[in-house]
Amino acid sequence: MSKYFGTGNSRWFTWLAAILSLTIIGAVAFAGWALFIYKPSPVPVAQVSPEPSLVPTTAVPPATETPSPPTPSPTQLPPETETATPTPSTVVEPTATTLPTEPPPTPVPTPQPTTPPTVGTGFDYGINIHLFGQDGKPIADAVNNLGFRWVKHQVRWNEIEPQKGEYVWSEVDRLARTCQKANLYLLVSVVTSPDWTRNTTEAEGPPANYQDFWNFLAAMAERYDGDGDRDAPDSPRIHAYEIWNEQNLRREWCCDGLSAARYVELLRGAYRTLKSVDPRVIVVSGAPTPTGANDGVNAIDDRIYLQQMYDAGLRDVCDAVGVHPSGYANPPDSKWPEGDDPNRGFDDHPSFFFRNTMEDYHNIIVQNGDNKKLWATEFGWASTDGLGVEACAGWEYAAEVTAQQQADYLVRAYQMAKSWGWAGVMFAWNLNMGTVYGLECPNGEVGRFSILTPDWQPRPAYYALANMSK
Repeated sequence: MSKYFGTGNSRWFTWLAAILSLTIIGAVAFAGWALFIYKPSPVPVAQVSPEPSLVPTTAVPPATETPSPPTPSPTQLPPETETATPTPSTVVEPTATTLPTEPPPTPVPTPQPTTPPTVGTGFDYGINIHLFGQDGKPIADAVNNLGFRWVKHQVRWNEIEPQKGEYVWSEVDRLARTCQKANLYLLVSVVTSPDWTRNTTEAEGPPANYQDFWNFLAAMAERYDGDGDRDAPDSPRIHAYEIWNEQNLRREWCCDGLSAARYVELLRGAYRTLKSVDPRVIVVSGAPTPTGANDGVNAIDDRIYLQQMYDAGLRDVCDAVGVHPSGYANPPDSKWPEGDDPNRGFDDHPSFFFRNTMEDYHNIIVQNGDNKKLWATEFGWASTDGLGVEACAGWEYAAEVTAQQQADYLVRAYQMAKSWGWAGVMFAWNLNMGTVYGLECPNGEVGRFSILTPDWQPRPAYYALANMSK
């Protein structure tokens, strides 16, 4: 061992010791610095960048797709979802609905159109029209411009049911729908049996079996009761039915023998049938016509006939009593016998006077313990003035009435009826028969009553009725 550490190796040993000492001192110094002096800064956590987005934050549809329409404002429905409020007896344009700001309620089925409220029998303004085969809109517009609410139209049973159980409703559909769109109430006068229901074709008259007539009314009422079940398109309503017409004349009630009792039998079944289908419908008894004749074969005096109707039970089988108070050439407030002028005709009997007929019928109603309203389903004054024609045979009085008198008489008649309190709907005769039948006699006599000329020009009566206070 003394050889390895001997005096010859002392220099090498000294250097080794020095290096070792410096190493130990450096290590101790570094450890002290690391523990007591050095304070490392925090290393940020690595952030992972997301995959680059192909859609900007304000996203738009890809170029290959069709853009969707913008979401509608919460206060307005988009056009394709706008709805119309169903209205019974009126056609209206669709109106937009507003969406609620709260969550929408649970959807419910769309309600079916409802029928108009029950129509009363009290005083109102009406007029006779002819629409079959005509453009309905000008007719409805003309009535609306008058400010009237009712129209009457005759419906001939033989034209609607030419064979048993086979119905041709097209023109009645159009009539009822036209009235519905124009907000007009409709009275139909149902007349004229088909040949297949009768034992004779002589003149016009009731069916041999009244049940055939009642079956027809049942089908008609079902189609036009406006309840949405088995109805005509758009569910229009017929609001009132007048059962037959001037049945105190042989020409209208041939050949069953003139009989108020037989007529009331027909009316009773009609009343029960119509009410069973549409309880709100108004049933008007057929209006007799003033005749002044009472031979029992060709005519029964209308006052006598009305009393016979009451004797047969009229009070319980109608809602209103029909009347035809013709004025001939006599002013509406004139009465017989005071109004009888020895120098002219058509004034020598009460049946020629509007006022006599209305007051006589009302008195008969009251005397029978009834209070029904009188519906004048036809009344008016004929005039040839301004038409360039003469009066037809049997209607010579039309030459005695000027166009202005025709206007004045109609206005005065409405005013009188309104003041009485016991008159119901008053239907002037007529709006436009002249446009249908012209003025050539004998059928053209109806055109002399018209308040429109055959070429649709208003006569003075049209303007007077439109301008009168209602």
